[in-house]
Amino acid sequence: MISLAIVIVLYIPSRYNQDFVRKHYLLFHSLAELFSIVVAWSIFALVWHSRQRLDNSYLVLLGVAYLFVGTLDLIHTLAYPGMGVFAAGDTNLAAQLWVAARYLESLSLLVAPLLFGRRLRLAVPLVAYGAVSCLLLLCIFQWQVFPTCFVDRPLPGQEAGLTGFKIGSEYAICLILAAAAVLLLKNRRRFDRQVVPMLAWSIVITVAAELAFTLYKGPYGPANLIGHFFKIVSFYFIYRAIIQTGLVKPQVILYRNLKRSQEALQNSRDELEQRVRERTAELTQANLALQQEISERQQAEEALREQSGVLEAFFKHTIAPLVFLDKEFNFVRVNEAYAKACQRDVSEFPGHNHFEFYPSEAKAIFEEVVRTKAPYHAVAKPFCFPDHPEWGVTYWDWFLVPILDGAGEVEFLVFSLEDVTQRKRAQDEVESERQRLYSVLNVLPGYVAIVTADHAIRFANHRFLNLFGEPGENPCYVVQRRRSKPCENCPVLEILDSRRPQEWEWTDPDARTYRVWGYPFPNPDGTLGVLQLGIDITERKELEQEVLEISEIERQRIGHDLHDTVGQNLTGAAFLSRVLGDRLAERQAPEAAQAAKIEELLNRAIVQTRSVARGLSPVRMDADGLVPAIMEMASSIEKVYGIRCTVDYSESVSPTDNVVATHLYRIIQEAVNNAMKHGKAKNVHIALRGDDHKIRLTIQDDGVGMPQDVDESKGIGLRIMRYRAGMIGASLRVGAQPGGGTVVECSLRLLRPWK
Repeated sequence: MISLAIVIVLYIPSRYNQDFVRKHYLLFHSLAELFSIVVAWSIFALVWHSRQRLDNSYLVLLGVAYLFVGTLDLIHTLAYPGMGVFAAGDTNLAAQLWVAARYLESLSLLVAPLLFGRRLRLAVPLVAYGAVSCLLLLCIFQWQVFPTCFVDRPLPGQEAGLTGFKIGSEYAICLILAAAAVLLLKNRRRFDRQVVPMLAWSIVITVAAELAFTLYKGPYGPANLIGHFFKIVSFYFIYRAIIQTGLVKPQVILYRNLKRSQEALQNSRDELEQRVRERTAELTQANLALQQEISERQQAEEALREQSGVLEAFFKHTIAPLVFLDKEFNFVRVNEAYAKACQRDVSEFPGHNHFEFYPSEAKAIFEEVVRTKAPYHAVAKPFCFPDHPEWGVTYWDWFLVPILDGAGEVEFLVFSLEDVTQRKRAQDEVESERQRLYSVLNVLPGYVAIVTADHAIRFANHRFLNLFGEPGENPCYVVQRRRSKPCENCPVLEILDSRRPQEWEWTDPDARTYRVWGYPFPNPDGTLGVLQLGIDITERKELEQEVLEISEIERQRIGHDLHDTVGQNLTGAAFLSRVLGDRLAERQAPEAAQAAKIEELLNRAIVQTRSVARGLSPVRMDADGLVPAIMEMASSIEKVYGIRCTVDYSESVSPTDNVVATHLYRIIQEAVNNAMKHGKAKNVHIALRGDDHKIRLTIQDDGVGMPQDVDESKGIGLRIMRYRAGMIGASLRVGAQPGGGTVVECSLRLLRPWK
């Protein structure tokens, strides 16, 4: 708007005075370029100050690009004809710098949409753009190899004005910008709705500006003027899209990906919890079935031992397949169970060799038993019946026991079997489900580990390995916390004792904070472990701290407004009421008493307003602000509520950290309010003691005390006090005093001296 006004006042009325236009056009040109330079550098400033939490690679690249685009535009402004900054300050030098800046800007807008979904460190584009910008400046100023863009002093047979390279470059830049607009629209879902139109309009108007710059005949011509107007409008839309939106609604452009990631993480966590519950129920059911099958097998073996004395009865009544073989593996006798399992009649077996009916590689084992005279036990051996291929692969536990004669030679072989096909398939299914569960745990964004009672890590997913390394044989307290002994009040042991899930927070040695959910988890060997799911909440904690600090700043601002604005207005009204009352009294008017009453009410309102203002903004930013604020609070309580409130403090306690002081003040304020409202206390004592390494705050009252069965989760006051204590790393204890009343103790260990 300033540039437009300058043109109307200076340029248009003086269109017939070319010297006047040339002299004052520089002012318009400088203002137009300075506007675009300020916007470009502001984009970089926004990206730079939010770089630690910025996850938008598109914005990172544009922020760095506009830093160097703005720098080239600044040099272009200084090199413009008539500025007198450079010795060779002709139109060609300014045009060369213009073309270099526009190529840098258009190519950046084209490349930026291609970076969506990729992580881009700020240092990479800084180095790249710095190198390219230095190379362009060397080509223009030092080596003078940059193509000529404008002919100021033509040679014989040569025309003055724009060169073919300059005009062709402008058209090439327009094509690049058009491609950048297409890519932007294709990726519009990655932006907020209000950002895409402004970015698109900025690119379109930039194309219009470049087309205007293909038409001017001299540095002060109308086409040049129109092109700079288009540039102002283009950078205005860039300002609206990135700077204004980034400051007013940072979640729209700066942290949009972070918000989506948090929502996806919440959905993944909910899905994991549901899958864990489902898989846990299935595993529990499978374990019950397996235990029942084992119990049935033990009962069958017990029945077999009871009937071992009578061989004929044993063969008739046992449910286990049983075979007598000679030492050449010929059938001597089989029981009904064996014949039934083979789907044959008992009479079919005698006179035939076992491996004639059922050839297999087990023959070598039978021969080894005959040679060594040692029994053999096979577990879940696979076997396919050649006469029943439709059964598929079956699994058998079997014993082969040699029976020796009087000379110690093998006379018979006792071959007993048990069909464990169903059990083996159930075990395979359980193992398959377990492996599937492990596969799911491996792709989770949080770390997952299964820890046993001896602190050994039985399983760790990929996220755990990336965070803490390969655990090997090391216990969890060494791998995660770098301790030499187990942690006190270990949650793993508490979960194993109670068999109930728990959740907790912990901070690793690198100051990263994790929220952990622990669940009892049966291991394959039958022991019980704890499945831990840990989510990194460090950034969330930092955001909570920022929100709390911002709320404190807002409280202080409101308190200052009450004191400086409302209080002053009330004071003025009280003064006017006094003047009015004096005049009415001089006239002996009956309204004088009412004026005095109004003055009294206004004075009370002034006192109450100042009291509220002091409550909202109690602690000053200097080193001695906490103790005076506590003393002022105690004095106000005694005056307003009639309760005796005493303060005892150490002279050495004087925190320089206003955040710590504010949290301590709010804890005192909440405890005193609870003592008055809920405890019905008549006396409150506040003690603030400490030294350069530790501070201890105590609030005692003589009220009715704290109920034994109080639920802290339902009382917002207790939760706020505990939260504030946690924010500054302090411990908080609330309990009853032996003589009646309540005591609140807050202890804070200082990492550095406070004085």
